[in-house]
Amino acid sequence: MSGGVLVEDLVKVYGETEAVRGVSFDVRPGEVMGLLGPNGAGKTTTMRILASVIRPTAGRALVNGADVVRERDRVRRSVGYLPERSGLPPGMTVERYLTLFARLHGLADPEGRAREAARELGVADRLGSRLGSLSKGLKRRVALARALVHDPPVLLLDEPTSGLDPLSRVQVLDLIARQAAEGKAVLVSSHVLPEMERVCTRVCLISRGRVLARGPLDEVRSSAGRPVLRIRLRPRSPGAGDLVPLLEGALREAGLAARLRTLRGAVEVDPIGGDGDVRSAAAVVLRRLLEAGIVPDLFEIHKPTLEEAFVGLVGGGELAGDLGAAR
Repeated sequence: MSGGVLVEDLVKVYGETEAVRGVSFDVRPGEVMGLLGPNGAGKTTTMRILASVIRPTAGRALVNGADVVRERDRVRRSVGYLPERSGLPPGMTVERYLTLFARLHGLADPEGRAREAARELGVADRLGSRLGSLSKGLKRRVALARALVHDPPVLLLDEPTSGLDPLSRVQVLDLIARQAAEGKAVLVSSHVLPEMERVCTRVCLISRGRVLARGPLDEVRSSAGRPVLRIRLRPRSPGAGDLVPLLEGALREAGLAARLRTLRGAVEVDPIGGDGDVRSAAAVVLRRLLEAGIVPDLFEIHKPTLEEAFVGLVGGGELAGDLGAAR
């Protein structure tokens, strides 16, 4: 593999703790790959190995065709690495900091490239500010500008939206998508799964150092089950008592076998078989509702989320509070 990232049976052991246990995946040029899981899953350790910051105990990893152990200098030239904790020198200005990294990468116009990277990340008006005076969100933007300053073919971004306000998070996610569209191989590590659904084309879900699932986003999400139809009527609305018989008749007409269950005040149609599909059944159900003069308060087809797939794979439990919440 000449470009992108290739990881094969990666292992990292600290004393008696196996932080990464046989992890394998690849990242292709022009895509965003999500390395996703709860805190402590082994994401940061994997990122640090790929950035040639630490060595693996076993296994192999190539970044832009270079081995992370035997060709560390080549790897570091090829990578834009955003660590989870950036450690910016507080007394240095933004401009001097970005210019320093541009010089370290041997760029012909380090000052110009530093200013360009600052513009890309929305910190051009802070070039004269000392890093120690910046908010957490601005520091994160500067660290991301540093990762992009030499226009590397591979980006390794560990929790890139950590500490950002909602608008900044959207802007950074859009930037990540643009970098992939320009041909970069982008690996993003995160525990905020709903955010990653916006930008990732493929994902690798890990927990306790092991890969639980990997593949195209839709395939991994589908492991949580088929889409379901959710319907809710206003309390005491006309026809509410006839909803279940109406649904049963509509499902028979659509050829869809399904369980009907109540969830947070809504009736959920959960497919279990038959020749029909949820979308076709939804059209029949809606027609039947309107013919009966019933206007639903909620009518939606809910597709399984990445978070639901992950919780299903690990069985929930201790992960429930650690996924999906932005810090």
